[in-house]
Amino acid sequence: MLKNEVIFYKKLIENDFWPYWEQFIDEKYGGIFTCISNDGKTLISEDKYTWSQGRFLWLCASLYDCSKKKILDINISKLEEISNQTTDFLLRHAVMEDYSIAFLLSKEGIVYEKSQNDSIFADCFFVLGMSNYAKVFRKREAYQVAKKVFESIELRIIDNRFNTAPYPIPDGFESQSIWMILLNVANELALCAEEFEEKNDFIEKAKKYSETLLDRFVKNNGQVIEFLSENKILQNSLLGSHINPGHTIEAIWFHTHLYEHLGELTPKIIEKLEKMFIFNFDIGWDNDYGGLLRFVYPNSEKIQFPMEQLIIDTATTKLWWPHSETLYTSLLIYDLTKNNIYSTIYEKVKAYTFEKFPNRDVGEWYQILDQAGSPINKVVALPVKDPFHILRNFICIVRRWG
Repeated sequence: MLKNEVIFYKKLIENDFWPYWEQFIDEKYGGIFTCISNDGKTLISEDKYTWSQGRFLWLCASLYDCSKKKILDINISKLEEISNQTTDFLLRHAVMEDYSIAFLLSKEGIVYEKSQNDSIFADCFFVLGMSNYAKVFRKREAYQVAKKVFESIELRIIDNRFNTAPYPIPDGFESQSIWMILLNVANELALCAEEFEEKNDFIEKAKKYSETLLDRFVKNNGQVIEFLSENKILQNSLLGSHINPGHTIEAIWFHTHLYEHLGELTPKIIEKLEKMFIFNFDIGWDNDYGGLLRFVYPNSEKIQFPMEQLIIDTATTKLWWPHSETLYTSLLIYDLTKNNIYSTIYEKVKAYTFEKFPNRDVGEWYQILDQAGSPINKVVALPVKDPFHILRNFICIVRRWG
C-alpha cells in the first residue's frame, strides 16, 4: 500500500504542484509571490509575507534533498539556485537588529514598518526554512542566523513580548499553537546541528515542548485544548472549549518525528497519539457531507472574544491544509501500528480530498470549501495562497516510504 502511495504523490509533486509554483518564483529579487487569488490564477499583490517565504525555503531545500537522493525527479541545479536566492532575500531584508523577523516585505524587500514583530509564527517559519537550508546545503552561516532568531523567539515568549497575527491570543489564555510550533522548530534545529556535529540542547527543548503539550493540553479522552486558561469561566467559554481537529492531527506527526529522532517512540506514547487522532478525527469528520470541519464548538450564548466569531462563522468550512495533514498522519500511524482502522481513515480522507480540493485548471488545490464541498472566495488567515502544507505532507510521504 505505502509504495503505491509514494508513486501517486511523487507524480503529483513533479507534474502538478512544483510546476504550478515555479511560475510565481521571483527570479529578480528572490523568494516567491504568494498573494494569489483563491482560484490560483491571478497574482493580486507582489508583497511578500515572510511567513510564506520561510515555508517556501523549507520546501525548496527538501525538494532538492529528495531529488539529489533520486526520490524525486526535479532539476536540482534550479532548486539550488532558487534556495540560494530565497535565502539571500530573507537574510538581506527580513532579519531585524534584535533577530526578530519582519512580517511583511515589498517585492524588493522593503519592510513595511507597521508589520515589524507582528507574528512570532513568521519568525518560527523563518527558522524552519533557514535551518533546513543550512542542513541540506551545509551552510553554517545560515545555521548561525537560525540559532540567533530562535534565541530571540524564546526570549520574547518568556518575557511575553510577542504577537501572533493574524489571531491574537486573548489575555488570560495560553495557546497550544506556541508550544506546537516550538516543538517542530526545535526538532528541525536539532537535525541541523547534528549535521554540523555541534553540541546543542535543541532536542531536549523539543522534548520539553512536547511534554508540555501532552501533559497540559491533552485530556484523557484525546481532546486537545487549543486555548488553555487557569480561569474556569474563561476555559468554559467558546474559545476555551472549541476544538480544532486539523491542528491536532498536524501536531501528532510533530510528536512522532521527535520521539523517533530521540529513539523513544514507546508504545505508551503511540497509544496517546492514537487516542488524540481518533478523538479529533471522529469529532471533526462531517458525516453528512464528508471532509474535516474547521472547528467544532459547543453552543454559546454570547461572544466574548473576536476569534469566537471566526469560529462560529467558519466552523463548517473545509480547509485544504487539515486534509493534507490527515493524509500523512493517518498513513504514519497505520505504518506504526498496522491497524487497519487508520488505512480505512486514510482512504476515506483521500477519496474526499481528491474529489473536492484539486483545481484541475491550475494543478493546485482550492484553499477553502463550503460545507457541501464547493469552493468559496474567502481569506484564510493571511491573504495568500500558501505552498506549504500540501507539498510538505507529500514530501513527508515520498521521503519516508520512497
